[in-house]
Amino acid sequence: MNRSPVRGTSLVEALIALVVMAVGMLAALGLQARLRGHADEVRQGLVALQLAQQTLDDAQADWALNDTGPPSPQHTTVEREGARFDVRRSVSAIGTSGWALQAEVRWDGRSGPEQAVLQHVLSAGGPSLWAALVEGPLGGSPQWASPTGHAGIPPQAQRLSPQRLWLRASATARWGWLIESHSGRVTHTCESSGEPDLARLAQADAALCTPQSQPSVLVSGHVRLSRAGSADEADDEVPDLGVQLHLTSEPHLSPPVCTVQRKRTVVDYQCAVLLRSPSLQDPSAYWSGRTDLTGLPFGDGGFRVCRHTGDRNGNGEIDNDEHPASYRRVQASLRHQHFLLVPHALPCPRGVVGAGDALRHTATEQHQP
Repeated sequence: MNRSPVRGTSLVEALIALVVMAVGMLAALGLQARLRGHADEVRQGLVALQLAQQTLDDAQADWALNDTGPPSPQHTTVEREGARFDVRRSVSAIGTSGWALQAEVRWDGRSGPEQAVLQHVLSAGGPSLWAALVEGPLGGSPQWASPTGHAGIPPQAQRLSPQRLWLRASATARWGWLIESHSGRVTHTCESSGEPDLARLAQADAALCTPQSQPSVLVSGHVRLSRAGSADEADDEVPDLGVQLHLTSEPHLSPPVCTVQRKRTVVDYQCAVLLRSPSLQDPSAYWSGRTDLTGLPFGDGGFRVCRHTGDRNGNGEIDNDEHPASYRRVQASLRHQHFLLVPHALPCPRGVVGAGDALRHTATEQHQP
């Protein structure tokens, strides 16, 4: 009778299998440690940006409430997320018209010393005007660069990383846009059933964010009301209103998306506009059109809409970033596209084009009706 040979695993084979398993487990543990370290770095970076923003917000609030001159420099130390953050606030004068605030946060990250810096400008025109336009001198560049990166990115955008920012559609919205820092273009639309997770947004988590199939840019500004007809006294309560951007360039795959955030004396608005191009990286992509306010009564007893505008660079034209009546071939994000409401019986104030050390640009032209 023939017997089948008995087969089994030799000691050498078992040892080899154990070694292979051990190497695999060590590699998995190493990968997990690296991922955890990267997540820690992201969280620490977000904490640093939050601390920098908080110290600027505190300075603005103290100044607005007390009106006793510029905020004082500040130095504090905070421990969070396993790191010690050194927070410094510095203040420097800009001519005779305002102050430049800088919040600098330093900490020791896993890969070495790290730093986050945010900047802001306070106008000496009065606390009620701290949200007014911050513009550069006539014929020159802005006196204070946007703390968010590209000059067209709204200041309320929240930095997630050196390359990416998050902009809520409104203060209470659970959706918004991811913005590329250097170009100011929208790269993703993101939404969440709850409070958005900033760490996941920083990674453009596919469960929250949908990539843009077309290039998009932003147009943003605010609306104020002066019943006295003066840009220097625009502190009246703003009525409910909407913003609509009408495109004259064709074709576009979808209409612009505009949102507003109403406060008592100011309405912030922002519009995301798909560019007229089939390619996300096409440098010639553009849009053309006009922005109007909606939901307001015009004529007798109503309002007149004035557009903050002026030839700030002295080239004899109203360029797109200088808020023309109609935009022409816009290729980048635009901010400071502000409006002023006055009673219909009053003309739009002529004001001044932001010249010299003036931080507030008060020149306007009639826009509607």
